[in-house]
Amino acid sequence: MEEPLTDDLVIAPTDDEIEELRDLADALDSANEVSLLCDDHAITLPPSAREGLYRLVSHLAANAAVALRPYDDVLTTQEAADLLGMSRQYLVQLLNSEAIRIPVQRVGPGAGGHRRIRLRDVLAYRATRNDEIEDALDRSSDAVKDTAVVANATELRTR
Repeated sequence: MEEPLTDDLVIAPTDDEIEELRDLADALDSANEVSLLCDDHAITLPPSAREGLYRLVSHLAANAAVALRPYDDVLTTQEAADLLGMSRQYLVQLLNSEAIRIPVQRVGPGAGGHRRIRLRDVLAYRATRNDEIEDALDRSSDAVKDTAVVANATELRTR
């Protein structure tokens, strides 16, 4: 596995932990209720914390580093571009042309300052973009099927 960037938000498993993490992921997946033993008392996790813990442990068990960020965290354009799978320059071009409508904050000195984008806005845009791509693929697939049906019908008539 490639070493993750050093960041206090990144959690990366060690090779020695993988088997234990797999066992923990399996236990969390099959458990109806999860409790933590803290000193001398147990605390039952609410469903949202159980789900978050399960997701975290599952990724770590797959030997994948995980970055934890608050949903309202503010990202640089590079971080946003990385999440969207595009170059920073292309993202900035899209933002400048208003081809995508993601609210941008300007911070720092200078006429324009540096752009900052909320994580929630990037994730919402990514979900919308993925839905649009899926819809376009479905329409394209339907068009190919319709073309094949018409071609077959035409071939049958000409026989």
